[in-house]
Amino acid sequence: KDDKELAERRINMKTKQTLRMIGSALLCTAVSTSFFPVYAQQDNPTEKTETVFTLLNPDGSIENTNVSSWIHDEDGIENISEELNLEDVENSKTNEAPEKNGNVYTWNVDGNDVYYQGTSHQPLPVSIQIQYFMDGKEYSQKELEGKDGHLKMVFTFENTQTETQNIGGKSIVVHPSYLLGGLLDLKTGVYTNVKCDQGKIINDGTNEMLAFVNIPGLRETLESAGLSKINDQLNITDQVIVEADVKDFHLGSIMMGMTSDFDLDSQLGNISSLSDLSDGINELVNAQNELVEGSQSLYEGTSEKKKKSQPLTS
Repeated sequence: KDDKELAERRINMKTKQTLRMIGSALLCTAVSTSFFPVYAQQDNPTEKTETVFTLLNPDGSIENTNVSSWIHDEDGIENISEELNLEDVENSKTNEAPEKNGNVYTWNVDGNDVYYQGTSHQPLPVSIQIQYFMDGKEYSQKELEGKDGHLKMVFTFENTQTETQNIGGKSIVVHPSYLLGGLLDLKTGVYTNVKCDQGKIINDGTNEMLAFVNIPGLRETLESAGLSKINDQLNITDQVIVEADVKDFHLGSIMMGMTSDFDLDSQLGNISSLSDLSDGINELVNAQNELVEGSQSLYEGTSEKKKKSQPLTS
């Protein structure tokens, strides 16, 4: 129990926004840390970390979304209020319920922490569409189950957050940047001859995974800035295309992670020319490459955790 609580605390204290997708399409969004301005007069501002888990249908559409939050205050959780666009909000650690006035929730609990969860109906900042093709013909995931042939899976990511800014006298469409990475389970005996320009195959000696990356919305930003040449040179796209020969097809587990640490919108205040914008892309591309390389460690850690949890699940 102590190990589990320690692990949960470590996960919740991460400041990066995250999303992960498990099962045929389980997508988890956003882990972010923020400080409430209303408590700025305190020596220790109130800190909140939020994790959004979204279960997707196999085509990428949203089935349901659950939000798990943690509020921490060194001065104690006393009369801390926040406006939430959630339903069925409940304390997930203790029996102390919040006071509710419309969409405003006020927390009073013993200690310095409160953990709660609720249901959201808000869209994700990046929408996902998943398409399946077998030998050139499009099928639903359900129709493909058990089939043999040449498979093409197309993941299309749309950054729905946008605004237009003036840079160097030119109007440019700007998307807050989300660096997205994913792992697709390549079932042993099902997938062969796997190809993906946006990813690489990793393995733990027994199982294989395909790690892929994407920066949704970056292509449109560069095109509006007249920098399409960079798109072509770096193969920047809003899609991840996976091709493979499959036998008795079965869609394996998928995990995704997404961070908004690289926020072009907030960085543009320091960019005065298209040259600066072009130079700034290198940081994103380097981080993209590091994400693919780091996915090997993520997969190995996930596999080890799964192995150690077997006695508990049994």
